[in-house]
Amino acid sequence: MNNVLLLDADIVAYMVASRNQHDFDFGDTGSARVVDHNKAREDIDEIIGGYCDTLKASKVIICLSDPKVNFRKELNPTYKSNRKSVERPELLEWAKDYMAEEYQSFIRPRLEADDVMGILATSGDQFVSGNKIMVSEDKDMRTIPGQLYNPNQPQLGVIEISELEANQFHMWQTIVGDATDGYSGCPGIGTSGSYTEDDWSYGARGFGYPHAVLEADAEDLWDIVVEAYASKGFTEEDAILQARMAHILWASSYNFKKKTIRLWQPFWL
Repeated sequence: MNNVLLLDADIVAYMVASRNQHDFDFGDTGSARVVDHNKAREDIDEIIGGYCDTLKASKVIICLSDPKVNFRKELNPTYKSNRKSVERPELLEWAKDYMAEEYQSFIRPRLEADDVMGILATSGDQFVSGNKIMVSEDKDMRTIPGQLYNPNQPQLGVIEISELEANQFHMWQTIVGDATDGYSGCPGIGTSGSYTEDDWSYGARGFGYPHAVLEADAEDLWDIVVEAYASKGFTEEDAILQARMAHILWASSYNFKKKTIRLWQPFWL
């Protein structure tokens, strides 16, 4: 089988850049930072090679975010604003550039690496042929139908996500939001549990609207979301905005020739 990996290279770049940056404090005489490009290069190649060996892949596609423009920030300025104060590793952009130059890569205007992965995973053989496997530790990739491997949960192997399961997870994310990414979901409804790649904790799957969308048929999903928002005094328009924030793009959401985005609509479910 011709396995092709769709790699979330943003995560790999951050991990490698952080690992190969060391700060030294010399007290009164000052401080110094040392970065190791050679070791970073070796780490990147080793990580990618390890994924290819584990998943028996003959090819890897590097998926990267547009560093300048992010369409979700245009929809909601608070998106990832909580990360502005976090210092970026010095080798971060260098690591991304290295992967883009050394491997086949995709980066598109206004898109994040997650979106690039989602588009390629759902595009058939239009852009990438072969048995495509998304490689990412980001739970958001559960909103994409296809095959997914989480390096942080290797015991799960490659999991298969159906279109219904992808939509159910998208609606769950629409309700509970994502504090890490800076969008709220429906205020006042969340979950006392947390999602893991192994399973849902009792709190996440045990009660209320978040539970309901995980068990619902496709035709009922949006009605449950709208009801959840209405129960807290919010409108369907509020729910649509949060759904668009949570939606990782599929091939049907993006025009590669015109480089335009089709924002998510409820009738897509």
